[in-house]
Amino acid sequence: MVAYSLVNIIGRASSANILGITVRELDKLVEIYELSEKLTNIAEPGASITWAREIKNLNKKLLTPTILDNIIRRVSDKEITNSKDIRKLRQILKDPVAREEFLSEDGSIESSFKKLAPAPKKKSQGILGEIEELNQALQRHAWMSLLQLKGDPQAIKKIEETEKLLKELKKALAK
Repeated sequence: MVAYSLVNIIGRASSANILGITVRELDKLVEIYELSEKLTNIAEPGASITWAREIKNLNKKLLTPTILDNIIRRVSDKEITNSKDIRKLRQILKDPVAREEFLSEDGSIESSFKKLAPAPKKKSQGILGEIEELNQALQRHAWMSLLQLKGDPQAIKKIEETEKLLKELKKALAK
């Protein structure tokens, strides 16, 4: 708050000099303060700075304006209740399916966290590993999102081809 006030009174370079920090560090403090001003309905006024600091520590490439607005709304609506939830967003925002769940109206941190791709474990080699990946990919997608493919002749053809190959593979391995 002091840094923000100084910048408004005497400018960025002079403020940074007085505070003994770089202009870049000063800009970061100002951004955190400005974000904290957007966080409303927080029980303790000073806590908004802590929330803003946690949010600003998220990957900037993943923190689009839409996602930032969504996070601010959820903090203000008390859907996100602690900084651990913000830290979970680091993983959620990297995963497209989990991110989509988080951005949906009904989505929550918990429901999004469940949509995360499982951490890579010792993967089977060769075709078994690839079948396992296909299985996991299909399980991660909500069936509602797959309904967009309904009636798509190319999608149906690809599924039929894959189904035929899997049946042939099963027959060959069962002997």
